[in-house]
Amino acid sequence: MLGKIAKFADKTNEYLGNIVSVFSIIMVIMMVFSVVQRYVFQSNHIWQHELIIFLHAAAFLTAAGYTLKKDEHVRVDVFYERLSSKNKAFINLFGCVFLLIPVCLALLFFSFDFIANSWQIFEKSRENDGLHGVFILKSFIWIFCITLILQAISIIHDSLNKIKQ
Repeated sequence: MLGKIAKFADKTNEYLGNIVSVFSIIMVIMMVFSVVQRYVFQSNHIWQHELIIFLHAAAFLTAAGYTLKKDEHVRVDVFYERLSSKNKAFINLFGCVFLLIPVCLALLFFSFDFIANSWQIFEKSRENDGLHGVFILKSFIWIFCITLILQAISIIHDSLNKIKQ
């Protein structure tokens, strides 16, 4: 069962990571267009700026699981690099079970009312020309937590296999 969840997590986060890479390209193109529009044509639209910020936030929140899968998160690596693969597996297992998963579950729990209230009123930007989908952006917090929990399960599975060897 754990192996199936691990495969699902890896595939899901790989897929989401590929989608986010497209978001990133679109975001860069939109930023260049916005800067040219602002400084060459003296035209500025709040909704364009907010859309770039929304895409940026969505990309980071969605790609967190993918980044964890690729082991590319920022890490203060003083001792970890020198450890054996079995000891690294113990640290990863401990980190996922006692730190990552509880923090993500707490974030899911404490963000529930925050996000549900936003959906209830279909929260929009405070700016007149702003975007109307703030409630959608806030939902990415749940995607962040779920993809990290799934990837943590995959890491737990891999760590247990390394420890057994």
